[in-house]
Amino acid sequence: MIEKKLSSFPGVRVEPCLWGDTYGARLNASGLSIPTYDTARTIEEYQDDDNYTALWELLYSDPLCELRAINVDKNEKVPFHPVEISPGEKFEYEIRNHKYSSTFIRKLQDVELDNVFEDALKSVINSEPFKTAVNFNPDALIDDYSIITRAITAKASILVPLAFQSRWACE
Repeated sequence: MIEKKLSSFPGVRVEPCLWGDTYGARLNASGLSIPTYDTARTIEEYQDDDNYTALWELLYSDPLCELRAINVDKNEKVPFHPVEISPGEKFEYEIRNHKYSSTFIRKLQDVELDNVFEDALKSVINSEPFKTAVNFNPDALIDDYSIITRAITAKASILVPLAFQSRWACE
């Protein structure tokens, strides 16, 4: 059928492709990794995945990039009543003094990542981009805690190899 359709084009010759022979290809696991029609995705789904992947690539190279991004064009502190705690100060206090569940702490300890998490957390909340966001754009942090969690996760992912480097070198 393909040969018949292509024969109308001048200079086109169809050659057989012998799957699995010396010049062909072999589908390992009977082509199990080839998606079926039902599992195919739309362009929009790929774009969402690509954006998510791109975000994490940025975070892995600069864990504070989202904090820097929300600070763009912010040059005035958020007004507040002098006797009250500002929304940013309240948010920072809550982050610094948050009590994590014993289950979460135990899981970190089980995989020896409790110190890595603590170092990543301190690194993020002591950073200039975090302090700037707290003072100039606290609503962005308060409205989207995931900015902080992604920053901490990305920073921890950078610290993990450093934390275990000496152990891996000895094993």
